[in-house]
Amino acid sequence: DFPHQATLGRKQLNYPYKFVVGCGGSLISDRFVLTAAHCVIVANTDAPNVVRLGAVDHEDTVCNCEADFSIERSIKHPKYSSSRSYHDIALVKLNETVEFTLNYRPACLWTSMDLSFTSVIATGFGVTDTSGNPSSVLNMVELNIMQNDECVKQFAGNSKLFPKGIIGGQLCIGALKKGDTCTGDSGGPVQVIRQNRGCLWYVVGLTSKGCSCGKKNTPAIYTRVASYIDWIEKEVWGNETML
Repeated sequence: DFPHQATLGRKQLNYPYKFVVGCGGSLISDRFVLTAAHCVIVANTDAPNVVRLGAVDHEDTVCNCEADFSIERSIKHPKYSSSRSYHDIALVKLNETVEFTLNYRPACLWTSMDLSFTSVIATGFGVTDTSGNPSSVLNMVELNIMQNDECVKQFAGNSKLFPKGIIGGQLCIGALKKGDTCTGDSGGPVQVIRQNRGCLWYVVGLTSKGCSCGKKNTPAIYTRVASYIDWIEKEVWGNETML
């Protein structure tokens, strides 16, 4: 259902069959995955070295749906700083070209600052229970776009991370009912369905910063993709025209 969903993780040399989930992402071309900057700016021992595409259940040994790609390099947004929660967006370049299949193919990007919808779908393999372990199964949740003031109140005690409040490059999104993104979902897409121009899913935002998981009316911060279209196009497609 979400063939653009990517998972950033690590494989150890001593345990090549063990895949440790780190963050989510979105396949947007045959070489690039879009994710959050804080997912790739981590200690070397924890930095992702593999992107998995096509996974629906990481523990499924029968389907053979997924494919793993080594990471050639990561490109964080030039304005990102780990001491702030702004411009939390990055690109991961894969070490080889992806041949698209029914199991993995790219999403389109929502390019307009205007949002003609009030809800989005978030997906990921993040934590779903009190164990603190990432889910082996891809989950989805419907979330609501909220007024920025709701997030200003939510993060009022975090002025170091948000010295300018909530900026135009961010979205305030949460659940009116129970449901949320959580640890391990960072960098993953929030998206809408639009059946036009050959695309089904359009990525509107990226999971960035939250206070808690799974509680209603506790919105979190998501990176607004439309604010970074020029940067994405330059890094991914250069002088080509984005489809």
